[in-house]
Amino acid sequence: MSTILIDGCAIAFKPGDNILRAALEADVEIPHFCYHAALDSLGACRLCAVEIKPKNSNEAPRLTMACLEPAKEGLEVSVSAAAAQQVRRHVIELLMINHPHDCPICDEGGECHLQEMTVTCGPPYRRYRGRKRTFTNQDLGPLIHHEMNRCITCYRCTRFYQDYALGN
Repeated sequence: MSTILIDGCAIAFKPGDNILRAALEADVEIPHFCYHAALDSLGACRLCAVEIKPKNSNEAPRLTMACLEPAKEGLEVSVSAAAAQQVRRHVIELLMINHPHDCPICDEGGECHLQEMTVTCGPPYRRYRGRKRTFTNQDLGPLIHHEMNRCITCYRCTRFYQDYALGN
């Protein structure tokens, strides 16, 4: 089986896997929102940013989204690189600008992936002090409750709606 290195740890992957899928199957955490194993990779959330070390030492490392990058033999990936951490911090900060901060009464009740990623990746404070935008909820049918003020634009619900619920 082929392997990639993620922060120095060898991770085996199957042909066709992307970096994120290989990492998650090996219990290596790469922060993510929009990725789901049942859906195609989209890279919309930008939270799975990783740094890839080039084969040529004269080239600079490049940032990419782990869900969009195919796993290739010998690839060296860093989740903990400063540039990747900075991207994740900015993504979380931008998401939290308009997100309601009503965690105690939220339906997720402590099981919130956004809350976990904010603690893991995000800045410990809010710099933006302006008014939050509010949105009207969308009706996506009986299978999906889409509360727009809590939406983090990961597109998982709309992709499910289009791909599996046969919506338009």
